[in-house]
Amino acid sequence: MTIKDCGCGVLTFTNQNIAEYMEELATNKKSVLCVAASGDYLINTALLGTENITAFDANPRTLYYTELKLMALRTLPRDKFIKFLTSDFLNIEIYKSFKKLLSPQTQEFWDKTYEKLHKNQNRIDHYSTFFSDERGVFCYSHHLRASRNYITGAYSYVSKNIYFKPENYEKAQEAVKNLTVEFLHTDVSALPKEIGNKKFDLALLSNIEGFTKGGHWNGKFDLERFKTFFDTNVKPLTKNCKVIQAAHHWGDVWTEGIYLTKQKPIAEECVQYAQGKGFKNSRLLEFSPESLVDNENPNVDRTSKDAMVIVEK
Repeated sequence: MTIKDCGCGVLTFTNQNIAEYMEELATNKKSVLCVAASGDYLINTALLGTENITAFDANPRTLYYTELKLMALRTLPRDKFIKFLTSDFLNIEIYKSFKKLLSPQTQEFWDKTYEKLHKNQNRIDHYSTFFSDERGVFCYSHHLRASRNYITGAYSYVSKNIYFKPENYEKAQEAVKNLTVEFLHTDVSALPKEIGNKKFDLALLSNIEGFTKGGHWNGKFDLERFKTFFDTNVKPLTKNCKVIQAAHHWGDVWTEGIYLTKQKPIAEECVQYAQGKGFKNSRLLEFSPESLVDNENPNVDRTSKDAMVIVEK
């Protein structure tokens, strides 16, 4: 099956507060199905005991980037790994030091990408757009633009990822070395056919559900949209997956009280819908929004939460 390139960019690091919820979801889950995204799902779950991962994405660039990130993690010390994926991404010598670990297709992609980068180096800002369809390199520039302050500042990828903690980094390196990964270039609707009879302890679908109404992402829960996504995409996967993270809502930290009064009630209705379909252990998982990580702004609503619908029999 050929999936059309969605033309989207790539998140260099997660924009979720993974560190607050991943241990509850993924500890000792030996087999995981997840969206590739920034690659941080794979690394964090591997650290927590996952041995086999099937990573899918409709965007082929994320698959190439995730494999690059995994191999960089395997070989580079923590400080060099952070630098390589932020301010020193154009350093081709670092890339050459581990590129032989990449699959032939991924190595070919990055060889061509680095050739393009260095031909246009005078016009490319390390902290500017990556993997956009216009430039063929990256996007989500705030992940790189802020990299000088990322280690200790707001939106810190160190705070948001379990594996970035100094005491965990070498453990993550060993876990990734022993990890078996299959990459699938596919969208969520084709997953049941692509994975066949494979069984998974956990599926992480991130915020895909939020894109399924009109094709434009909406980080707020919508009951009718969730019903459609559940019936069309989640329920077919329950034959293969014991637990499914089915929807992710981003909490509004700038509007006081809106999560508790308007957004959480809809999220609870989504959970009730899954329970009514026979998935009695479905629940709402709440955690602190990434925008509150290391955020000292007195005007933010600290009662707000990010929330996920977890589907389980």
